[in-house]
Amino acid sequence: MKKAVLFSNHFRAFDYTVDYFLDYFGEDTDYFIYCWDTEYDFYNVEELINILANTEKSRSVYPAQEQYKINKGKSAFKPLDTVKAEESILKKIPSAKIKWVSNTDFFNWFKDIDIKKSKDSYSNLYKLGFFYILSKGFEHFLKNSQEYDLIFRARFDCIPFEKQWRTDDNTLFVEKVRINNGIPWVADQFFYGTHSTFKNLFLNLNIKLNDLANTPPYSDTYEKLLFQEMLGSIVALSKLNIRESKINTSFIRKEVIDRGKNINNREYLDKITWLYQYLQRTLKWRQQ
Repeated sequence: MKKAVLFSNHFRAFDYTVDYFLDYFGEDTDYFIYCWDTEYDFYNVEELINILANTEKSRSVYPAQEQYKINKGKSAFKPLDTVKAEESILKKIPSAKIKWVSNTDFFNWFKDIDIKKSKDSYSNLYKLGFFYILSKGFEHFLKNSQEYDLIFRARFDCIPFEKQWRTDDNTLFVEKVRINNGIPWVADQFFYGTHSTFKNLFLNLNIKLNDLANTPPYSDTYEKLLFQEMLGSIVALSKLNIRESKINTSFIRKEVIDRGKNINNREYLDKITWLYQYLQRTLKWRQQ
């Protein structure tokens, strides 16, 4: 089976997770990397507690951690040493195809997108940066690839457990899907499908984003949609099936790296993720 892995979003935990990914995907796998040229949103528990404790009550739909980053704006993004990062990638994956993108790239793309825009530029980046990098990352992939049996989208800081892959056309396999007030919500960190499924999903994504903002029932709640709900809605607009896979994932938080914990210690990884979620929920309740 010929496989392609599309890594996107931020570099974050690559040095810590790369060996796991190489073993998980095995042979006959090509790697395509399309990442931001900044480090962003990568905290340990102590740092997160400090951030949440000092974040003012949010007036938006965003949770406190995201509102903190929006409030900081440009200063929330620390430059990544892309030369060093690329050397690190190629040392482990010599054949990887790599492309770095900046916030400026996003804003140049975004100004031509016919969609409802927030007055706060970094609210726009938070809401749609995920889709920008997926769309452009897939275009980068198509220019440098062949036909594959399966394509996986993954983050560097989120590792999958289990390995039960299916090759059903027109179906996107995700870790979790649910319905929120009639809108499909899809876990975004790890999903996969056939070559044709990914083409149906990502090609002409800017048109689908516009349709999302102007087509009921999505348009009625667009301003409040989180990007997991936007992803589920775009899958629906692409006329793809959504299926939960047998694969579960765990996030590799900075906490794990700081303490040198074994990446295969799934119980510990899940406890740290639960603690993050508990802290975020606690602050949300306190602010209401």
